[in-house]
Formats: sequence, C-alpha cells, structure tokens
Amino acid sequence: MFFKKTLNRREHAIKLTSSANVLDRKKIHSGKVVVVTGSTYGIGLAIARRFAEDGAHVLLSSRLQKNVDVAVKQLQEEGLSVTGIVCHVGNREDRERLLTKVTKDEGD
Repeated sequence: MFFKKTLNRREHAIKLTSSANVLDRKKIHSGKVVVVTGSTYGIGLAIARRFAEDGAHVLLSSRLQKNVDVAVKQLQEEGLSVTGIVCHVGNREDRERLLTKVTKDEGD
C-alpha cells in the first residue's frame, strides 16, 4: 500500500512538471519591465533569469558595478533582455536613480 501511494505522488509530480513546462514556453511577462534588487548572484539572479525567460525586460541591480557587469553579460549571452544599474537600496539617491532608469527602460 505504501509503495502504491508513493508511486501515485510521483506520477502526480510528473504531471505537474509537464504542465509547468508548457507554461515555460509562454512569454507571460512580455512587454513588462521587472526590477530585481540584489540580483547579480544566487536566488536574485535566478529570479531575474526566470522573469527574462518569461519575456520581461529585467533591470538588475547590485551595490557593486563589477557584479552588475558580470550578471548582465551572462544573461545577455543567454539571449535575455536585461540591463543593470548600481543601487544600494539603503541609499535614497541610488533608489531615485533606479526609478529613473526603470522609467527610461519602460519607454524604450
């Protein structure tokens, strides 16, 4: 009985994965600009990549220019629409510059 329940859960997981793959092919964020702060490595980079794969133009940000440059280059080489900006979200001037960049990217 336990084996049968485990098998059914696995089959269910496979069905869910197959459904997710169909959604992956849709550009559900096409025409949108998405800002992801702290997005130059780890989970932030993965989130940025996924939004871009789903059709969004993604604005990456980090406190260090070299991190922004590396992440933007990596995602652009994957054919994704991304730009980047240095932004320390604890700094008011950086946040204002980020919002100005978002407005500019949205118009492009």
